[in-house]
Amino acid sequence: MLMRRAFCIAGMMAGWTSAVPCAMAQTQNPATAPTAFEVVAIHHPPPNRQSSMLTMLGGKELHEEGIWLAALIQIAFGLENYQLTTPEWTNSDSFDITAKTGSDLSLSKEQMQPLLQKILIDRFKLAYHRETKLFKGYELVTAKGGPKLKATGENTRGPYIMQNELHAPGANMTTLAAMLAMLTHKPVTDKTGIAGSYTIDLKFDPQQGGGTEDSALPSLFTALQEQTGLQLKPAEVPVEMLVVDHIEKEPTEN
Repeated sequence: MLMRRAFCIAGMMAGWTSAVPCAMAQTQNPATAPTAFEVVAIHHPPPNRQSSMLTMLGGKELHEEGIWLAALIQIAFGLENYQLTTPEWTNSDSFDITAKTGSDLSLSKEQMQPLLQKILIDRFKLAYHRETKLFKGYELVTAKGGPKLKATGENTRGPYIMQNELHAPGANMTTLAAMLAMLTHKPVTDKTGIAGSYTIDLKFDPQQGGGTEDSALPSLFTALQEQTGLQLKPAEVPVEMLVVDHIEKEPTEN
């Protein structure tokens, strides 16, 4: 869905195929962080534009060009594609959005998400509820022979996913499951029963079956088992959904 966009593990969205390391969120006093954008401008993109420009969420302003409304909801609430039930037209109607906090603070993604949610509620009259559904996905379990994990101390920098590599220093099994969900585009739940933090460094063929002509690397599933002693077991996984009850096709005036 968002094929041009780089991502960090904190912002899970299926469909992204490359990533950059996540910057560690800056420690800020929540009482001083803005609770709404000071200035917001929303427009339809020019009819002759052939591309979109999507940027990482965070900092002092938001700037998106040609973003689908469904994608905006995903970003605002930190959802995967399968976690959102929304009218079909939200996957085709796009907008240019520029918003500024008017603050000197540089917000993390998590701090900016509520501001983006407020735009959707105030300007597009978004109304929603949450429910849990079962989806075909995977359970992360211990493979035969037991885990091959290297314990590590406190996480000092964020995990990242590249085209053929998953690296997570100081990650627990919940974080690893979330990263694997991003790679498989299916929900993954941790069933390992393993506590603590570990250094995970997987190298794999980005093609699901592995063994492509230009790669001697194993598939993600094989790499996970060989390099960590864990495996993905097909299972029905409970997933919390966000269901859009109402959303306007046109935002209120700027």
